[in-house]
Amino acid sequence: MEPLSAPDTDAQTGSRLQRLPHSATSETLSKLPHEIVLIVIERAASDEVNARPGWVATLCLICQSVRNVATPILYAFLRITRLSLSTFVTLSELPDTPLRHTRSVLFDAMINPAYTHKPSVFHYFYAPLARALSNIHAYAGSSVVLAALLHFAPRSFSRLKSVFVSDTLPWTDETDHVKLLVKNISRLQIVWDLLGGQFQEVPDLDFSASAPRLEYLIVDALADLPLRGRNLEILERLVLPPEHPSLRRILFRPRCHAQHNVPTIAQAIREYATNVRDERVWIDDAVVPIRSADGTEYVYAQNELKDVGAGDDLWLSGSRAWGP
Repeated sequence: MEPLSAPDTDAQTGSRLQRLPHSATSETLSKLPHEIVLIVIERAASDEVNARPGWVATLCLICQSVRNVATPILYAFLRITRLSLSTFVTLSELPDTPLRHTRSVLFDAMINPAYTHKPSVFHYFYAPLARALSNIHAYAGSSVVLAALLHFAPRSFSRLKSVFVSDTLPWTDETDHVKLLVKNISRLQIVWDLLGGQFQEVPDLDFSASAPRLEYLIVDALADLPLRGRNLEILERLVLPPEHPSLRRILFRPRCHAQHNVPTIAQAIREYATNVRDERVWIDDAVVPIRSADGTEYVYAQNELKDVGAGDDLWLSGSRAWGP
């Protein structure tokens, strides 16, 4: 994306506004002051960016002043997929990279390097991205990608407040960077594999010590196969941090392939919260698909995009498991 020429005049800008999908005509807009036209464009871009990002991108071609308004909106949230990764790496290497406007980023689970066991130093592909994403507040993606970004530019993520680590606990062996990051965030979302181990035995979950500023914790209790006997006993031995200086809410979300397991898990969590009289524990027992109806496609990862889109509402969802 090359820099454009000097800003157009009010009349020139108005003559190109037929792209706007609002009731106001370009003739009407052309009669308005330039500053008002930019406000209208900003509102339109904000309303349309999720549904029609391509249209918002075309606004950047109108003139420099419109580009200055539309670009921060267009790049505020990035979803980086296996197919788009190289494009964003190229953008990150520009001197005036638009990725400086990014506030939230989602790395798709299908990005191949996220499933390797190489140390992050070998993921040099992420170095320019790490330097460019210097203003993000929210991250969603695997622990491997996060470790790579932190390895190449740890200071770039000083503003990060919300993290969703999409791979199940325990994370990769290379967790030092991630643990340092967790100390400064206020919102953490993790995935607990009910088929893989006990919650209290998973490493790096001493929240009082490792995450003293944590306020909101979401635990996706994942079971991509039906739960039986031994796996259900794990819930009976659930132990949460009894004291924490700032933790306000722990939201459990059963995510099960066998839908009949969802109420079972939810009831076990409610019983636990009642027994220990813990008002911080919340439950979201909505049934969320794990696999497609025919069982051939793993659709759980698609929920990540929905969670990111929910914004602040995500952390306040569910119902209290116990209350006086």
